[in-house]
Amino acid sequence: MKSPTWEQTLTWFQHIDARIFVSALVLLLFWLAARIGRRALRAGLSHLGPHIQIGEERRRVLQKIIDATLWLLALLVILGVWGIQANVLWAGLASVLAVAGVGLIATWAMVSNWTAWMLIVLTRPFRPGDEVQILPENLSGRVARQGLMFTELDQDDGGCVVVPNNFFFQRIYVRRAGAPESGGRQAA
Repeated sequence: MKSPTWEQTLTWFQHIDARIFVSALVLLLFWLAARIGRRALRAGLSHLGPHIQIGEERRRVLQKIIDATLWLLALLVILGVWGIQANVLWAGLASVLAVAGVGLIATWAMVSNWTAWMLIVLTRPFRPGDEVQILPENLSGRVARQGLMFTELDQDDGGCVVVPNNFFFQRIYVRRAGAPESGGRQAA
């Protein structure tokens, strides 16, 4: 005769321990598959060795790709055992990567402009009052103001071209010196 404690233990084992057991079994099977895959790769490459030239470094890279693929599959199977669907996991991962990517792009733009501003201030490739033409965009004007993010070029027609500071390190530009070193403004 079974006691109620034994039935409760059995029920608990069926719900939780079965998942742990299956997860351990999946890990064992994928570990064996990885070992078999390594041996098969070595045997296949030694057999094909005279016909194709694959160095030791490429063999290691192929082995790492095979191992990573197998362990990723094992992770997906284990997550499925625990009731986590792969499409939910992929959607969450894609959302996190999208937010991180947007954040990195926005941060990169700011940091690159600030760094370019510091280099412009330190190296002084042009000064306020100098005429600058950026190629191949053919943007031109007299350097009016330099800020952390942008340099403003006043045009002859009264317009103003606002150029990101990192443009001066990504493009070719032509500088024509403006006023002498007395602050960069021409005397009237």
